[in-house]
Amino acid sequence: MFHKIFLILFISVINFNVLADNNRIIIASTTSAYDSGLIDYVNKEFENKFNIKVHVLALGTGQAIRIAKNGDVDILLVHDNLSEIEFIKEGYGNTRHNLMYNDYVIVGPK
Repeated sequence: MFHKIFLILFISVINFNVLADNNRIIIASTTSAYDSGLIDYVNKEFENKFNIKVHVLALGTGQAIRIAKNGDVDILLVHDNLSEIEFIKEGYGNTRHNLMYNDYVIVGPK
C-alpha cells in the first residue's frame, strides 16, 4: 500500500503543477487517516525523494472538502465516496483514486 500512496502523491504533484509553488504541497486529510501515522511516514519518504515539503491539515471530511473547494489545498484525502464524486463532477478536482479502506473489528472476551 505504501507504494500506491507514494505514486498517487507523485502523480498529484505533476497533475496540479504544485512544483512551482515553493516546492510544497498541502494535503487536507481526515483525522482518522492522519492519526494512523501512515501519512507522516509516507510524507517523510516523499519529501526526501522529491525535495518537496508536505503540509497536512487533519480535518473532518466536510471541512476538508470545503477548504479544497476554496482552492486552499493541493490534495484531498477523505473517505466519503459520494461527496468525492460530487466534488469531481462540480469541477473542483480533476481525478479521484481509491487509496485506502478500513475495517472495523470488534474484539471481546468470547
